[in-house]
Amino acid sequence: MERLKKFFIKRKMIPRWKLIIWSTTCAFYGIYITIMEFELFEILWGLFIFLWIGWQTLFEKKSILE
Repeated sequence: MERLKKFFIKRKMIPRWKLIIWSTTCAFYGIYITIMEFELFEILWGLFIFLWIGWQTLFEKKSILE
């Protein structure tokens, strides 16, 4: 059991709640794009912003809001 704890502590896994929030946000963005029928540039710009914020939220040590 101690080995398992050390393994997960070393890896510093992403908290599950962040992945759940990120997944639902991406799903809602996909639905929004489908309903609103945007131009390609607007879709790509929105995806860039979502990916950047997602990367900052999931993988960076500091919060983007600080």
